Amino acid sequence: MSNIAIKEDLGVRNKIFNLELLLNEGLDSGKLDPVEKSQVTYRHLFTEKHKEHGVGMYAREMTAPATSIMVGYIHKESHFTFLNKGKVRVLSEARGVETLTAPCSFVSPLGSCRAIYVIEECVMTCVYLSANPEKDKEGLSEELQDNLTPYELSLLTDNYRDVGLSPPSENKSQGVLEWLDQKY
Repeated sequence: MSNIAIKEDLGVRNKIFNLELLLNEGLDSGKLDPVEKSQVTYRHLFTEKHKEHGVGMYAREMTAPATSIMVGYIHKESHFTFLNKGKVRVLSEARGVETLTAPCSFVSPLGSCRAIYVIEECVMTCVYLSANPEKDKEGLSEELQDNLTPYELSLLTDNYRDVGLSPPSENKSQGVLEWLDQKY
């Protein structure tokens, strides 16, 4: 699979990284209330292996409540993303700041990481290739988990170096939330 190159923007990467640091600090200090794990749900769908191509497909569907704010993992492979329901405000290196309203779809390039503010309850689905669907589905949960399964770890990382990109720098005062101020 050829990957679509991410448009590197260290300014955006730094904002996403520093937003995640601020969110974690707020949660750790009790200044922010976490989203209940039961409010963010996942559904995992697999196809069988295609006889000619030797791979299956995996869809990871997430449902999240309105007013949630989250920072996703860094994606190790390009993949399709679908917003099936709802409205979200997204900050990403690949696409900048945008407000998405369902239904819509886009390609997430290798190395992409997004900050998402859920305006209306959303259902978002990422679709990946799966070399071994029967094995890959082991251990996947429909609830928000603290740890990823081995298959999820093959798709996602929290380190830009794992995908050959420069890491962000810490600077929590530099416009971390300005992308949320724009009208949607």
